[in-house]
Amino acid sequence: MFQKIIIIIILLSFQTICIAKSIKIPEKVTNLNFNLTDEFKLALNSNVDSIIIKSNIEDYFLDPVTLFNIYNKTIIFEDSVSLRAKPGSFKKTNDVLFKFINCNNIIIIGNNGELSMNKNEYVNGEWRNAISLLGCDNVYIEKLHIKDSGGDGIYIAGSSTRSFSSNIHLNTIICQNNKRQGLSIISAEHVVIENSIFCDTKGALPEAGIDIEPNSEHDRVVDINFNNCIFEKNGHSGILLALSKLNSNSIPVSVTFNDCIISNNHRPENPYAKAELVFTAEKENSVKGLVKFNKCLVKDSDWSFFYSRKTSSAYSVTFKDCIVNNISKNEMSAVINLEVPDYYKETDFLGGYYFDNLQLEYYTQAPYLRIRGSHLNTLKGISNIKGTINLISNTPKEIEYINYEEKNNKDVDIRLNYIFSSH
Repeated sequence: MFQKIIIIIILLSFQTICIAKSIKIPEKVTNLNFNLTDEFKLALNSNVDSIIIKSNIEDYFLDPVTLFNIYNKTIIFEDSVSLRAKPGSFKKTNDVLFKFINCNNIIIIGNNGELSMNKNEYVNGEWRNAISLLGCDNVYIEKLHIKDSGGDGIYIAGSSTRSFSSNIHLNTIICQNNKRQGLSIISAEHVVIENSIFCDTKGALPEAGIDIEPNSEHDRVVDINFNNCIFEKNGHSGILLALSKLNSNSIPVSVTFNDCIISNNHRPENPYAKAELVFTAEKENSVKGLVKFNKCLVKDSDWSFFYSRKTSSAYSVTFKDCIVNNISKNEMSAVINLEVPDYYKETDFLGGYYFDNLQLEYYTQAPYLRIRGSHLNTLKGISNIKGTINLISNTPKEIEYINYEEKNNKDVDIRLNYIFSSH
């Protein structure tokens, strides 16, 4: 009997230890313009595990929130909760709504709530992000509508003490009407982004849906995965891989897009390359690696399927079972547009693209592939462009060469299957 009592006491004690502590905020709402900043920061810096934001009023206001070394916290939005940047409180150009620095094991459950800023107020600067994850590990964010920031909807990078973020999982996120990008990845590994939408980016260049753009050769882009995401109606490309700061000494890149839709991106006023996808790399000593598109759909665009000045010695790009439909409605835009890396200095071959059963359907007179060299003959050639393209159209399409001779092609093997359709 005595042993049973001891066992029961031990079990009860263990159960008490395992029960997570939680708190609901705010404790009391005093007005319709309630500022939640102090209570929110106090809760996150306390010993509670879960912070539940109550749905008392239409909008809670927040000043910039910066959190250092926060561990094991869950933030839960009750239904219809909206957290909004307080007007006039983000005076510095790098003020961020939620900035997490060296934080681990963070969960944010949005329950379809909103995180919004006041983009029209931020005339100068392009760094007022809604969420910044700097040197963080094990972060999960779901069901959150992030909009109207003065920079990026979400920004993922390293910190001064940890050069990358890792194990980041974003699920069912909408990044809409942000000023610079929907999402930026500067330095990260083991990232999964799924069931999310990146749209209507406009206000500060580049204006891409997502921009993967390291700042130095020491940054990393490793095991980055997008599943079932949509990139549409952004001011620049839906997907921008700006990898020119990485080089052959950098860790090879690995990025995968599965079952994604890229549609109707790039506004005419944007001066950057007019394409749904853009790939860049350093001209010499480029970073290696692999970027994969599996079962993706690119559609309804005035502009190119993709544009690149990437050399064939840089990372490779593969397209497997992808569909490209109603593209290059502006006939000046070739479907695939490759341009000499340097107009004044000879560089390596252009290329490094592989098409595994690509279905291409369009009805304008734009060439399906354009190779643009230079008057100074600085384009050594094109190489490592291979695969099968099934072309559905009312007329055959050609490859267009500008200031470049086809005889310089090396290891180019595109099997173009023409399928007539009167549309």
